[in-house]
Amino acid sequence: MYTIEDGMLHYKSCGLPDVWLKGGFVKEETPYGETISIHDMDGLHKVLGIKIAKDKPHLSSKEFRFLRIELDMSQNTLANILGVSESTIRNWENDRTNEITLSAERLLRTIYITKVNDEYNGDCHIRELVEHISQLNRDAHWGRMELIENKDGWSAHVAA
Repeated sequence: MYTIEDGMLHYKSCGLPDVWLKGGFVKEETPYGETISIHDMDGLHKVLGIKIAKDKPHLSSKEFRFLRIELDMSQNTLANILGVSESTIRNWENDRTNEITLSAERLLRTIYITKVNDEYNGDCHIRELVEHISQLNRDAHWGRMELIENKDGWSAHVAA
């Protein structure tokens, strides 16, 4: 169901294993029992997607799938864009094959950031974005991701 530790919600329903929310949610009683309601789900997923696309050294299969779904893109459509088979995408997303190729990672990240920037501020420089992604420290420690809602919306950082 859900886990709350130290006032933070372990947000598993996004499909990612280690996302924690500080604020931005409420526990509610319904006729069917206790439930959790999360504020501004679109804003939350935008911040989460940007953090993954811009800062994560390697995309896991679950992160790759998260970005594809946030793009509202089928496995077949993404396969056509990347020049691979639909079964390759399915295998990457289900951890049934080798690592996701670096070129596939870079293109998915670029498509995601371009889409988000176009929707929110129209300011995306693809060359700089690809260079940033390619220069990520591949050995960087990536702890759990904590997302915090404040008066300006959601923000993210990686916990130590």
